[in-house]
Amino acid sequence: ALAAASKALDLADAGKPGPEVWFARQAHARALSLLGQSEAALTEMRSAVDGLGKAYAPASVPVLRARRSVAEMLARKGDFDAAWKEATLVATALAGAAGGSPVELGLTFDLLGCIERGRGRLAEAAAWHAQAHEALRRQLADDHPFLARNALYRERTASLATDSPQ
Repeated sequence: ALAAASKALDLADAGKPGPEVWFARQAHARALSLLGQSEAALTEMRSAVDGLGKAYAPASVPVLRARRSVAEMLARKGDFDAAWKEATLVATALAGAAGGSPVELGLTFDLLGCIERGRGRLAEAAAWHAQAHEALRRQLADDHPFLARNALYRERTASLATDSPQ
């Protein structure tokens, strides 16, 4: 993934940055994050958010999706407070958008659930994953991978709640 994203960056016209450059930076940042290079990934993703914000409206799906990626990266490195702040801003913008995407909202709700699970707040995590399920199933087929992942999140959260002392 890193090699492909690097190649996309090489092919993009860096002298005249358009949306394709910012999408390539986004892919590159995600690959860096998955490799555990948190700070480099966050720097690059924030650059992509800024660039996309110049190409699209601040509340557009491409910008909000990139901001959700920032929140995911923050959560992955264990900064749950910063991740929560960013993800709730994204969720609020998506929920308030006319004709918004139930899928984007569902993915953001799942992220909020993951953040809460990371904080040890299992009841809250379960509630977010349930909301994500409702949003995702409004637009996706029952066998869609996002719904399968949501089911895993719900099952894992329920399992942890059962295993933890009350």
